[in-house]
Amino acid sequence: MSPFTKILESFTGKSEIFSLRNKRVFVSLIVFLISWFVLFLLVNNFTFAFSLSILLGAVNFFVLKKLPDLKRRFEDEKREKEIPFFLEKIAIGFELGLSFEKSLGEYSKERGFFAREIRNALKNIYLGRNLEAEFLKIAKRTGNEDVKRGLLHVLGVYEYGNDPESLKTLANEILENQKLRAKEFNSKVGMLSLIFIASAAVLPALFQSFLVVGSMILDTGLEKIHAILIPGIVFPLVNCFILALIWFKTPGFLK
Repeated sequence: MSPFTKILESFTGKSEIFSLRNKRVFVSLIVFLISWFVLFLLVNNFTFAFSLSILLGAVNFFVLKKLPDLKRRFEDEKREKEIPFFLEKIAIGFELGLSFEKSLGEYSKERGFFAREIRNALKNIYLGRNLEAEFLKIAKRTGNEDVKRGLLHVLGVYEYGNDPESLKTLANEILENQKLRAKEFNSKVGMLSLIFIASAAVLPALFQSFLVVGSMILDTGLEKIHAILIPGIVFPLVNCFILALIWFKTPGFLK
């Protein structure tokens, strides 16, 4: 074991120093050190550079920690967007007298994340895997209740001969729920839009006016580099955060 490995192990208490958690810590530490060095060269202010670098390192660690959850959420959003059309297409296939595998094959030709999952499941079925097991695998991977309901409903039609028309009924029900959620989102996003307008246009203008007029009367304590960094970096970062929040709050089927 190398000395570097022993040092890291003494801090982490684990021999697996390159575990996912320690990778996040290592990357965040690198971000902190680089940002601290760059900011100190720019502003020549130790406290300001150190504080902002800690913030950037913490944000980086939080983002890396949440990446698996975000990945699952984005996948669920794609499934949720496609599940009503999947149900309708399977129902139409049953009405046309197509076999279940043939109906799945027709849907798997579509472009989309969920269609790709169905295509992979269909490949495994052709290799001799159990159809129910493949559908349950997809259901376990998702946290979206509509997707689970849809998959289990399709299995019920396939295994127990339930009325295929019920697939269309479920698809319409899911679409109606999505419409209601879209209306709720539109009513909530208005306030965030106003905040974004204020942050993108009003606050920078007020800040520039304060710099020009206030510096003539008061000692603001702001240096020239602050007058460049705050409008050039801080306000755009706030705007990006608001846009990211709006995008994050947007239901997946609207993206």
